[in-house]
Amino acid sequence: MQKEVLEKVMTEEEYLAYEMEADVRHEYINGKLFEMAGESKLNNDIAGNIYILLKAIVKAKGWSIFSHNVMLKIADQTIYYYPDLFITDEKESTSEYVCHSALLVVEILSPSTRHFDMFDKYLQYRKIAELRYYLLVEPSKQLITLCEKDDKGEWSTELFDVKDGRVQMKYLGFELEIPSVFE
Repeated sequence: MQKEVLEKVMTEEEYLAYEMEADVRHEYINGKLFEMAGESKLNNDIAGNIYILLKAIVKAKGWSIFSHNVMLKIADQTIYYYPDLFITDEKESTSEYVCHSALLVVEILSPSTRHFDMFDKYLQYRKIAELRYYLLVEPSKQLITLCEKDDKGEWSTELFDVKDGRVQMKYLGFELEIPSVFE
C-alpha cells in the first residue's frame, strides 16, 4: 500500500525538481507523491541477480538496463514509477533520470507492495507501447509471474517456479535461469 506524503498537488515539473533534492524516493501519480518503502536485503539481492544475469545480453543488443533509481514515465499519463528493474531501447531522453519506454519491467514483490504491483502498476505499465514483458518476482515462494504481450497486442500470464528451470522471453531473445534469480 502506497502512502501519500504531501497534501499539496504538484505539477510534473515541481515533482521532478523536488525529487532531485529529496532524501527519499517518491513515485508520482496524478500530482500526488507517494513515498517509496525501503527494500529488504532479499529483494535487493534478487534485483541484483537479475541485473547481473541480463546486463551483458542487454548491452550486446545496444539497450540499457536500469534498477531502482531511474524513473519510468507512463505514456500519456502524469505517472512516474521507480521499477525495481527495467530494460529500454530508448536512445534519446530529455532527462538523465527519466525514461519513457521499456521492453521489460521487473517488480520484486513484498507484502507492502504486492497488490499495487500486481494490479495498479500492471494496468499502467501496459500503456507503454513498446512493453513486451512484465515480470513479477515472488521471493518468499520463489515464483515468477511472466506477463507477455504478443504481436497482436494481447497479454497472457504464465507462472514459473524453480522446477521450471527458466523463463523464456523470445521476443527479446533471452531467458532467465530461475535458480540463478533466487540464488
